[in-house]
Amino acid sequence: MRILKQVASWVVYRMTLQGKKAPVHAICEQSEWDAIELARPGYHLLIKSGIVNEGEAERFARGATVAAEGEVTDSKATARN
Repeated sequence: MRILKQVASWVVYRMTLQGKKAPVHAICEQSEWDAIELARPGYHLLIKSGIVNEGEAERFARGATVAAEGEVTDSKATARN
């Protein structure tokens, strides 16, 4: 019997938190993001989707910054230049 493993896709998003000046990035599986977005459309900002594993999503969430216009940059790469 062949067992198929379902491949999860991960996303990084910016949480909207009242009273916080610094943005807070979070990760979740795509299906969880779909539920979050369905419950409150547009409340949180999706930064990146289609990430293949949780570790990569964690690294991206720690290193990514989002400009006011919503442009995503890698803050570590910017600091090195």
